[in-house]
Amino acid sequence: MNLKYKFEKCFYISYYAFKQSSTYWMNNFLSMLSSIIFIAIVYYIWTAVYSSTNNFNFIALNKTITYVCVITIINQIISRNTEMEIGAKVINGNISIDLIRPINFFGYLFFNRVGVVFFNFVFSIIPLIFTAKVIFKIDIVKDISTLVITITSVLLSFILVYMFEFLVGLVSFWTTQVFGVSLLKSSLINLLAGLTVPLTFYPESIQKILINLPFQAMYNIPASIYSGLTYRVNIIQHFLIVLGINSVVKYLLEQIIWIFIFSLITFLCWRIVSKKIVVQGG
Repeated sequence: MNLKYKFEKCFYISYYAFKQSSTYWMNNFLSMLSSIIFIAIVYYIWTAVYSSTNNFNFIALNKTITYVCVITIINQIISRNTEMEIGAKVINGNISIDLIRPINFFGYLFFNRVGVVFFNFVFSIIPLIFTAKVIFKIDIVKDISTLVITITSVLLSFILVYMFEFLVGLVSFWTTQVFGVSLLKSSLINLLAGLTVPLTFYPESIQKILINLPFQAMYNIPASIYSGLTYRVNIIQHFLIVLGINSVVKYLLEQIIWIFIFSLITFLCWRIVSKKIVVQGG
């Protein structure tokens, strides 16, 4: 009975978040439109770059375009700026209400976001995937195992990105303003996670650093699994290979390891924050 009650709580949090998102459908439409425009710009840029080379490689171009489209779609699914929501709750005082709910603050925001992500998938992502396939001719993976692993990787990315944004949001308990930190977070992810440029296009000296950071596990891993783009083996992957795990599963295990690390950091930071909460507003 207790388990059923907990499930119902989580379900209704996601359900009401889904309904609330439907109220702001224009915002989701404009967000989807901006993603299509971004994909179009990147598509023509990379087409021009590859066409200008002496030995034009259509396969490499197609993989790059597929990577960019997939990583943009993933970003549209899982990135919601949770830190801004936490900052707003601290400023207006609504954090005091959230802290007395029959579910912990971390879980409440998580399942709220699940509802928003599901709405985005139904009403934004499916049209975006259709557009990317029809207009930009991205590869549609026909191998079921690759598709399943990609979807699993996206789900792990969702958890990892949420944890990172939650950690960034905790800064607002000290500063009450999180906009600048949020802007820095977005810039770092765009540059270090492969959102703007695939990591394989960075100089090798920079690649060695980027592939060992958690940012590449957020977006680069699922997009690389789907598109087939390969990159250098990092420290975690090398450790897994030594253990005999040399298949694509090592990428999923790497994401799980980062989730575990972020879980510990989040737990410790929340323990510190919860002891010195100062509520602004009502």
